[in-house]
Amino acid sequence: MAGLVFAVFAVFLMLGMPIVSSIAISSITPTLLGAQGATSAQALIRATFGGADTISILAVPLFILAGVLMARGGISKKLFDVFAYFIGNLTAGMPCAAMVASAAPSTPRCRPATSSRSSPMLSTQERIR
Repeated sequence: MAGLVFAVFAVFLMLGMPIVSSIAISSITPTLLGAQGATSAQALIRATFGGADTISILAVPLFILAGVLMARGGISKKLFDVFAYFIGNLTAGMPCAAMVASAAPSTPRCRPATSSRSSPMLSTQERIR
Protein backbone atom coordinates (compact mmCIF):
# COMPACT_ATOMS: atom_id res chain seq x y z
CA MET A 1 0.00 0.00 0.00
CA ALA A 2 2.87 2.40 0.77
CA GLY A 3 4.33 1.71 -2.66
CA LEU A 4 1.02 2.65 -4.27
CA VAL A 5 0.90 5.93 -2.34
CA PHE A 6 4.45 6.87 -3.33
CA ALA A 7 3.89 5.87 -6.95
CA VAL A 8 0.72 7.99 -7.25
CA PHE A 9 2.50 10.87 -5.51
CA ALA A 10 5.48 10.66 -7.90
CA VAL A 11 3.24 10.48 -10.98
CA PHE A 12 1.28 13.56 -9.98
CA LEU A 13 4.47 15.47 -9.21
CA MET A 14 5.89 14.59 -12.62
CA LEU A 15 2.66 15.79 -14.24
CA GLY A 16 3.26 19.19 -12.63
CA MET A 17 0.48 19.07 -10.05
CA PRO A 18 1.05 21.15 -6.89
CA ILE A 19 2.59 19.26 -3.96
CA VAL A 20 -0.42 19.76 -1.69
CA SER A 21 -2.79 18.31 -4.27
CA SER A 22 -0.42 15.41 -4.97
CA ILE A 23 -0.22 14.55 -1.27
CA ALA A 24 -3.99 14.78 -0.84
CA ILE A 25 -4.80 12.61 -3.86
CA SER A 26 -2.10 10.05 -3.10
CA SER A 27 -3.30 9.68 0.50
CA ILE A 28 -6.92 9.16 -0.59
CA THR A 29 -6.10 6.74 -3.45
CA PRO A 30 -5.86 3.53 -1.32
CA THR A 31 -9.26 4.28 0.23
CA LEU A 32 -10.84 4.88 -3.19
CA LEU A 33 -9.39 1.66 -4.57
CA GLY A 34 -10.55 -0.31 -1.53
CA ALA A 35 -7.07 -1.46 -0.58
CA GLN A 36 -6.82 -3.74 2.43
CA GLY A 37 -5.81 -1.83 5.58
CA ALA A 38 -6.77 1.58 4.19
CA THR A 39 -8.39 3.98 6.64
CA SER A 40 -11.86 5.37 6.10
CA ALA A 41 -12.42 8.88 4.80
CA GLN A 42 -13.89 9.91 8.17
CA ALA A 43 -10.77 8.78 10.03
CA LEU A 44 -8.57 10.60 7.53
CA ILE A 45 -10.52 13.85 7.92
CA ARG A 46 -10.53 13.51 11.73
CA ALA A 47 -6.75 12.98 11.79
CA THR A 48 -6.16 15.93 9.44
CA PHE A 49 -8.16 18.38 11.53
CA GLY A 50 -6.84 16.91 14.77
CA GLY A 51 -3.27 17.52 13.64
CA ALA A 52 -4.05 21.08 12.55
CA ASP A 53 -5.53 21.88 15.97
CA THR A 54 -2.15 22.17 17.73
CA ILE A 55 -0.87 25.61 18.69
CA SER A 56 2.50 25.20 17.00
CA ILE A 57 0.93 24.35 13.63
CA LEU A 58 -1.51 27.27 13.85
CA ALA A 59 1.30 29.66 14.83
CA VAL A 60 3.06 29.37 11.46
CA PRO A 61 0.32 30.84 9.21
CA LEU A 62 -0.54 33.45 11.83
CA PHE A 63 3.12 34.50 12.02
CA ILE A 64 3.20 34.81 8.23
CA LEU A 65 -0.01 36.85 8.33
CA ALA A 66 1.51 39.19 10.93
CA GLY A 67 4.59 39.66 8.73
CA VAL A 68 2.48 40.43 5.67
CA LEU A 69 0.38 42.93 7.61
CA MET A 70 3.52 44.61 8.97
CA ALA A 71 5.08 44.78 5.50
CA ARG A 72 2.00 46.12 3.73
CA GLY A 73 1.18 48.59 6.48
CA GLY A 74 4.71 49.98 6.51
CA ILE A 75 5.22 49.22 10.20
CA SER A 76 8.36 47.16 9.59
CA LYS A 77 10.01 49.94 7.55
CA LYS A 78 9.18 52.54 10.20
CA LEU A 79 10.49 50.26 12.93
CA PHE A 80 13.72 49.70 11.03
CA ASP A 81 14.08 53.45 10.40
CA VAL A 82 13.80 54.17 14.13
CA PHE A 83 16.56 51.72 15.03
CA ALA A 84 18.69 52.79 12.04
CA TYR A 85 18.45 56.40 13.27
CA PHE A 86 19.82 55.48 16.70
CA ILE A 87 22.49 52.90 15.85
CA GLY A 88 22.90 53.20 12.07
CA ASN A 89 25.98 55.47 12.26
CA LEU A 90 27.97 53.05 14.42
CA THR A 91 30.34 50.48 12.93
CA ALA A 92 28.16 47.72 11.51
CA GLY A 93 25.17 49.72 12.69
CA MET A 94 22.81 48.84 9.84
CA PRO A 95 23.04 45.05 10.37
CA CYS A 96 22.58 45.67 14.11
CA ALA A 97 19.54 47.85 13.37
CA ALA A 98 18.08 45.05 11.24
CA MET A 99 18.60 42.53 14.05
CA VAL A 100 17.13 44.80 16.71
CA ALA A 101 14.15 45.71 14.48
CA SER A 102 13.38 42.02 13.92
CA ALA A 103 13.73 41.18 17.62
CA ALA A 104 11.63 44.11 18.86
CA PRO A 105 8.16 42.68 18.04
CA SER A 106 8.99 39.42 19.82
CA THR A 107 10.03 40.93 23.15
CA PRO A 108 7.79 40.15 26.13
CA ARG A 109 5.31 42.81 27.13
CA CYS A 110 5.52 44.56 30.50
CA ARG A 111 2.96 43.55 33.06
CA PRO A 112 1.55 45.68 35.83
CA ALA A 113 3.16 45.20 39.25
CA THR A 114 -0.11 44.05 40.77
CA SER A 115 -2.04 41.72 38.53
CA SER A 116 -5.38 40.14 39.27
CA ARG A 117 -6.79 36.94 37.85
CA SER A 118 -9.11 38.85 35.53
CA SER A 119 -6.33 40.86 33.87
CA PRO A 120 -6.15 40.37 30.07
CA MET A 121 -2.36 40.70 30.31
CA LEU A 122 -1.97 37.28 31.97
CA SER A 123 -0.35 34.53 29.98
CA THR A 124 -2.07 31.21 29.28
CA GLN A 125 -0.07 29.41 31.99
CA GLU A 126 -1.11 31.97 34.59
CA ARG A 127 -4.78 31.63 33.61
CA ILE A 128 -4.61 27.85 34.06
CA ARG A 129 -3.30 28.08 37.65
